[in-house]
Amino acid sequence: MHDQKAHFRVGFFYKYCLTMLTKSSVVITTAILLSGCSTIQKYWPRAHDPVMLSQLVALGQDIDAVDCKKPYWHRVLRGAEHLDRYVALRQDPQQENIHALNLHVQKMSENANPTFCELGKKTAKRRIDTAGGIWGSR
Repeated sequence: MHDQKAHFRVGFFYKYCLTMLTKSSVVITTAILLSGCSTIQKYWPRAHDPVMLSQLVALGQDIDAVDCKKPYWHRVLRGAEHLDRYVALRQDPQQENIHALNLHVQKMSENANPTFCELGKKTAKRRIDTAGGIWGSR
C-alpha cells in the first residue's frame, strides 16, 4: 500500500510539472513572438516605401545638381522638407536620419562657401544612401 501512495505522488508530481512546463512555455513563446513581431516590423516592407524611396532619389538628384560656385538650394530645401514631413507622419524608423538631413540642407542653404558646399553635399549623400539602403531593401 505504501508503494502505491508513493507511486501516485510521483505520477501526480510528474503531471503537475508537465502542466506547469507547458503553461510556462506557452507564455514564454507568446512573449518572444510578440516582441519579435515589433522587431521584425521595421524590416518588413511598408506600402509607402516606394513613395519615400522615389522622393529620396529625387532629393539626391537635386543635391547632385547644386552648383557649389553659384548654389541654389530652393528645390533641395523643398524636397528635404517634404520628405521630412512625410516620414514624420508615417513614423518611419528613418525619421531621425531624414530630419537630420533636412536640418543639414537648411544649414547648407545659408552658406555660400564652395568648399563647405562640396563637403555638405557629400554628407547629405551619405544620409540619403543610408535611408535608401534601408527603404530599398525592405
